[in-house]
Amino acid sequence: MKIASKLQGYVGIAISLCLIFLVVKQVDVVSISQLLRQTSVFWLLIALAFYWAEILLRILRWKRILISVDDTIRYSSISNSFCISSAANNIFPFRLGDILRAHLLGIQRNISRFSLMGTIVLEKLIDVAAVLLLTCWGAFEVLNRLGAISKMGGALLIAGVSIFILGGLYLLTKNRLLSNKLAVFFHERFGHFKKGFSILLKPKNLSLVIIETLLIWTFNTLAIWSIIKSLGVSLSASEVLLLEGITGLAAAIPSAPAGIGTLQYAFLLTFGMLQLDKSVGVAASLLVQGVLLGSITVVGVLIFTFDSKSRQALRRIRHE
Repeated sequence: MKIASKLQGYVGIAISLCLIFLVVKQVDVVSISQLLRQTSVFWLLIALAFYWAEILLRILRWKRILISVDDTIRYSSISNSFCISSAANNIFPFRLGDILRAHLLGIQRNISRFSLMGTIVLEKLIDVAAVLLLTCWGAFEVLNRLGAISKMGGALLIAGVSIFILGGLYLLTKNRLLSNKLAVFFHERFGHFKKGFSILLKPKNLSLVIIETLLIWTFNTLAIWSIIKSLGVSLSASEVLLLEGITGLAAAIPSAPAGIGTLQYAFLLTFGMLQLDKSVGVAASLLVQGVLLGSITVVGVLIFTFDSKSRQALRRIRHE
C-alpha cells in the first residue's frame, strides 16, 4: 500500500478519535445507554427494510452504469462484489472496499479495472450531487421555518445548484471544459477509466440512473427517519434531509471504518442545530452503524465465506 494511502488512514483514525472525544464531552453516556435499551425493535425492522431496498437499488444502479463496460454481466456477480466491498469499507481503513469492488469484478469477468473504477467514481459523483441537493433543500426548509429565508429564495438557490451540477456534467461529456490537447491527453492516458463514464452519453440510461438515485436517497432518508423514530423522536422531512446532507458531507472526511466518530459528530451537530436532545442523535448514529451498516457487513462477510470465486479473486489480487 502506498505511503500516501497509509497516511490518509492514520489521519482518518486520528480525526475519528478527536471527534469521539468531542462527542463524549457533550453528551451523557448513561443517557445514551438508556435510550439504546428502550429502542423500538419494530421501527428498527422497518429501518432495515428501507435500508435493504436502498442497497438493492444501488446494485441495480451500478449494473446500469456498467452497461457501457459489459452489457452481459449478471446481477448476482455485481451484488456479490458490492456487498463484499461494503463490508470491507466497514471493517478496514483506507476505504479499501471501493478498490476491492473493482478488482473482484474485474478479475472474475476479465474487465479492465480502470473502467470499473470509472463507474464507481461516477457513482460517487452522482451521490455527492444528491447529498449537496439534500443539504440545500433541508437547510432552506429549516431556515424558512425559522423565518430566516423565504421559500422563493430557497427554491431559487436549490434550482441554481441543480442547474450548476447538471450543466457541469453536460459540459464534461462534451469536453467543453477541456482544451482539445487536454482532452486527447486524458483519452490516451485514461481511456479505460473514461469508459466508465460512457453512460453520460446515453440519455435514456442516464435518466433511469437519476430516477434510481432519487429512489435510493428516498429509501435512505426513510431508513434514517425510522432509526430516529425507534428512539421515540419524530423528525420532519426537512429535518431528516438536513441530517442526511450533513452526514453525507461528513462521510467525505477521512475517518475510521464505518464512519466511527464522524457519523456521531454529524448527528450531534445536526441535533444541536435543531435544538433537539444531542444524546438521541448520538444514539441514533450508533444504531445506524450497528443495525444498518452492521447488516451489510454481516451479509458481505457471509457471501465472501461461501463464494469461492470471490476468494480466488482475492488470492490473485494478493499475488499481483
